[in-house]
Order: sequence, then structure tokens, then C-alpha cells
Amino acid sequence: GRRNHHQTTTMTTMASAPPAPSLQFSTLLGSTIETILHELLYSRSIYPPDSFTLHRHLGVRCHASRVPQVGDYIADFLRVAIPSIVSGA
Repeated sequence: GRRNHHQTTTMTTMASAPPAPSLQFSTLLGSTIETILHELLYSRSIYPPDSFTLHRHLGVRCHASRVPQVGDYIADFLRVAIPSIVSGA
């Protein structure tokens, strides 16, 4: 009874704990650079305008490519780049 309730509460609290500040920074930096890259592709007409959709990043309306390979390429690049940027390597 009582012991299980405490364990469940502890596990729920731990699962919902906020991420570490460095993880928050990495996530914010990554999503911001991702948005910038998509917006550059759109504004420089690298891909047709109709291959983009509108979305919001931090309350700002931006374009994002709807082409899965473009999104995957940017995401793969950022998986390598963001840790290097954050660590200063």
C-alpha cells in the first residue's frame, strides 16, 4: 500500500524533472539553428516554395521544408554539430 504509492510518486517526480541547463541550451540551440537553416533554404529559393510549410519557432513564423530527406539531412548534421559547438571542440 503506502510504500508502492511513495515509489510511484518518486518515479513520476524523477521522470518529470526538468532537463539539465546544458541539455536545455543544446536543445534550444539545435532547434534555433535548424529553423535558421530551413529559413535560409526557403529565402534563397534552394527548393521550390511549395515544398515548405509555415510553423512557429519561439513565437516567430518560419518556413520548414516538408521534404523528409531535407529534414533528415539537417537533423543528422545538427546531431554532430551541436555537441561540438556546445563543448567548444
